[in-house]
Amino acid sequence: MPRALRDDIDALRLTPIGMTNSMSWAESLAANYTDGIVVLHKGRIVYERYFGVLKEDGQHGAMSVTKSFVGTLGAMLVAEGALDDQKRVMAYVPELAESGFGDATVRQVLDMTTAIRWSSPH
Repeated sequence: MPRALRDDIDALRLTPIGMTNSMSWAESLAANYTDGIVVLHKGRIVYERYFGVLKEDGQHGAMSVTKSFVGTLGAMLVAEGALDDQKRVMAYVPELAESGFGDATVRQVLDMTTAIRWSSPH
């Protein structure tokens, strides 16, 4: 993506909810154990930082935030008419036909209401 990196973002100040003291954007990243962040504005990368072992070309496990991100993208596709939320998942991903998601509608998957049982291996 094109870059238009800004050097003033780290110095921006904010007061977190429930706090009385402000902190800089850079301080907030450290306080929240941020591994990496990319900020896009009008199709350009305006801010990009990596911390710890995460590097620009590294992979980061997004875990549960993936559901929110993919759900938002799915809702956008439904709104644009590119995705039919009443179709069964297997209509789009035939490989899931024999899984617990095969008979679920796209809407059920987007809303996370498939009622599939899962237990953590930990």
